[in-house]
Amino acid sequence: MPLHEVGINLFSALYGRDFPAENDILPELGLERMNGEELHRLVGEGWKAE
Repeated sequence: MPLHEVGINLFSALYGRDFPAENDILPELGLERMNGEELHRLVGEGWKAE
């Protein structure tokens, strides 16, 4: 992920925006509440529609 983070930081600097701070998707996914097994299942199966 280091290269991904560098790319985001580079584009943030180029556009004069804080792209990580503008990202509202990751908090909505609730990844911090998942263990590795749950995350692995979601990557393979995806999220179920509600």
